Amino acid sequence: MPLPPSSAPMADIANNLHAPPNAAGGRRTPPNSTTMPMEQRVTPLPKKKANIKIATLNINRASAPRRKLTHIDKWSNINSTMKDNRIAILAIQETHLDKEQLDNISRCFGKNLDIFNSSDPENPCGMAGVAFVVNKSLMAPRNVRTHVLHHGHALMLKISWSDDEEISLVNIYAPNDRRLHPAFWEEIDEKRRWKCLPKPDFVLGNFNITEDPIDRSPPQENEKLVIDALWNIRHTWEIQDQWCHDNPGARCFTHKHKNNGQYEYARLNWIYTARMHTCKLLEWDAGLSAIPMDHWMVEVNYAPKDSLLIGNGRWTWPLSALNHEPLIEKIISQGINIQTKIERVYNTPCEERTTNIQAIWNDFKSKIQKTTKKMYGKENYKIHAKIQKLKDNIKSKLNSKEIDNSDQRRGEVAQLTNELAHLHKKTTRI
Repeated sequence: MPLPPSSAPMADIANNLHAPPNAAGGRRTPPNSTTMPMEQRVTPLPKKKANIKIATLNINRASAPRRKLTHIDKWSNINSTMKDNRIAILAIQETHLDKEQLDNISRCFGKNLDIFNSSDPENPCGMAGVAFVVNKSLMAPRNVRTHVLHHGHALMLKISWSDDEEISLVNIYAPNDRRLHPAFWEEIDEKRRWKCLPKPDFVLGNFNITEDPIDRSPPQENEKLVIDALWNIRHTWEIQDQWCHDNPGARCFTHKHKNNGQYEYARLNWIYTARMHTCKLLEWDAGLSAIPMDHWMVEVNYAPKDSLLIGNGRWTWPLSALNHEPLIEKIISQGINIQTKIERVYNTPCEERTTNIQAIWNDFKSKIQKTTKKMYGKENYKIHAKIQKLKDNIKSKLNSKEIDNSDQRRGEVAQLTNELAHLHKKTTRI
């Protein structure tokens, strides 16, 4: 439905150099005008410390042929997920990108994302690959440096956004063959020492191993030699699994797969952090994202000690609301009424006016904001409420005692995760 012409009177006033100040909302008030009521003061919400969200995700190849997604389609999902979840730094594994594909992705999403990739030198499109993705709309780092510790499997990112604040992150995609793990960890630590790099603040990625039997369903022991190699590097780098410290006895899985037709779950993707950052981490989360795959995304908020206090931001129009026809029709109807009021005030002599065009326009903007929040928010709330209910249901089932001994229970979780993935896809802005 075409919008009615509404800018002519306001444009005439803005371009008329001889118009009195009050005609355009100036400081002077007409002699016989009534005083406009002052807006009620709204108590501001408490400020919180500035923090950045760090996340890790195994995207399982650059494209998804079974879902008919090209590498551009999948990275469009990544771009939307980082925007919607406000992720500042995302560590990705199994990127499977060569230089041509990486250039295409950078050309499409380079305005919002900085991508630092390390591919497998022998088969860049067929195996391994790790990358860091920095969301430029959320942080503007002063200095970013990357160091390859193992091509396609380990990449360090050193990033600073102030004179005295720098963190280092290591993105890990451990070999699928667990017998190679001891040599793998020794090699990357030797490379780190040789390059005189610091011990990392964050070690995140797909470790392709679980430390404890409780990290699998059904529970399963791993080879002691492989576990010892991981524990040794954790001791050397002074990193720990902070989520386990914060949630003793709880279970969380980040990968779903089938074995002999039955679903199994494992905690393969995680984030290890330096001990000195214990009190700076908050809001851990692990769950499905809108990016289609069997791995789940793990994320945490990091709040530096001396970070500034920030407000809650400014409300912006949700882009997906532009396709909400009942909402748009109601706003057009309100706009027609406002246009009538503006024309009436415009044709009224200045000394007889009791209001001005700018006040009417400001009131209109406030009304359409409230209308949008009410109409669109109600529909959006239902979807998000259902998503939260599914998350709680999945978490409850995964932490039940029956999950390890019941194929039926694990199948129910798989069905719930598929439903959750569908809702995530529905709410994602492409």
